[in-house]
Amino acid sequence: MALTPRYIFGSFAGVMRLRVSRPGFDVTDPALGGEQLVFDSARPEILSVLAANWQLSGSVSVETWTADGGVTYTRRYRTVTFATLPWEPICIGWARQINGSGQVTYTQTPSASYVDHCTFTVGASSGVDTAYIIFANPLTQADSREADNGGSYNLLGGVHPTRGPGLFVPRRGADVLSCPDRDLRLTIERPSFQIAEAGAVWRPASATMTVNLRGSYPDFPPVIIMASEDRGSAPSVAAGPTVAWVNASTIQITITSTNAQALQYIIPAYDPAYVHGPDAVSTPRWMMNDTVGLAISQRNVDVRFASDSQLLFRATRPMLNVAERKAVNNAGVAVIS
Repeated sequence: MALTPRYIFGSFAGVMRLRVSRPGFDVTDPALGGEQLVFDSARPEILSVLAANWQLSGSVSVETWTADGGVTYTRRYRTVTFATLPWEPICIGWARQINGSGQVTYTQTPSASYVDHCTFTVGASSGVDTAYIIFANPLTQADSREADNGGSYNLLGGVHPTRGPGLFVPRRGADVLSCPDRDLRLTIERPSFQIAEAGAVWRPASATMTVNLRGSYPDFPPVIIMASEDRGSAPSVAAGPTVAWVNASTIQITITSTNAQALQYIIPAYDPAYVHGPDAVSTPRWMMNDTVGLAISQRNVDVRFASDSQLLFRATRPMLNVAERKAVNNAGVAVIS
């Protein structure tokens, strides 16, 4: 039986690009959308990671403001800074702590994004750590530099003049030979943000749902939850759904809303503790064929024999894409003091 073509590394639809499809989808089909493609260098909306940390502790800042007819609210938050960008990046934050049962728990919290820093609410109590992801993509507007379509689809598979041998794909409009790390959408140096597992569960009469995962995650990563949430008017507490890791393959999701709803969850396949660097000896780090599509291994790991946990990228894991962005101003509601 013939294998379905899974990758293109070269000219396609008139431009040079790297394009990889999910299993069962013909990558040469120009009609494939984001759900069928794992990676396409011509799509600028793939979320690559600017910075991430699953357990940030340390100093906490406090701000107060007045809203709701004179009620004073207090927010405790941590700030993460980075080199100034020409736009605000997308960010997600969680409060991280150990509950009374000794389980690692995460609660999605309000996050604020700026061109050179992000802030993450940590909740009202002390001793709460922060987990966060800052994506190297705009929050509400497209990256104006990506209008440079003349150099949009450059990529390199071989010896980079400063980085050495490997695979390097920049964002649209960036020069693969000179761009910084944050402008690389795919590289053998840094892990890509991929989804290890995703699913949905319908909220029962109780507020807590137990989910038996397909995989095992002994590092207990934060979990992205998409659900409507009744917050009221007080943003001084951690506001989102709470996820408790019962064990490496079971989570419990707790929400405060009284409305029945389906909750979608995402387990990230991303290791923020991974540190890239030169291989000790020359090591095959990436391969393409119609069976695997594309795979990229960690440093010093031969990609031909790498386990799933040793892969920075795997074409059977989907990636997050931005379908639409929008910012809504609601002026006059709160005055920050």
